[in-house]
Amino acid sequence: MIPSDYTFTYQDFSCEVALLEGAEMTEFEENSDYTLCYVRKEKLFMARFYARNREHKAEKIADYVSVSPSYGYLSAKIKTVETANYTNEGVLEKEYQQGGGLVSGFLDERVFTSKEMVSAAVNFVMDIVGDSGYYYNISLVKATDFVEHNGE
Repeated sequence: MIPSDYTFTYQDFSCEVALLEGAEMTEFEENSDYTLCYVRKEKLFMARFYARNREHKAEKIADYVSVSPSYGYLSAKIKTVETANYTNEGVLEKEYQQGGGLVSGFLDERVFTSKEMVSAAVNFVMDIVGDSGYYYNISLVKATDFVEHNGE
């Protein structure tokens, strides 16, 4: 299990990052003569960028709370492939390949003010989850309105 608390720093900005690890999905395939098999795995991660001093503590929750939003979320899907090949002598040889990753998400454009800062956030997440090859598409969002429910 990956530890969940990190600090992202870019130039004079820093914030906390909570990393959540999802379940691993596995797909198994054998060829027709049963001498080669592939195990494909996908692992999902979610990184939430936020300010710890703006977080709400459970003991402070009352009938009405004005909730401060986080700075955004990045989602990473990492692919790996394990190939098992039986030799003529009946020995099982395994080869493990890191297969790359996809990152998507939404970041607050008031906080993530440049493409370089967004790239730094993506690299920060990918360094934690340990993948070297990836593609990403991150949306910068600007709040224009909000919806609230105050319990009434």
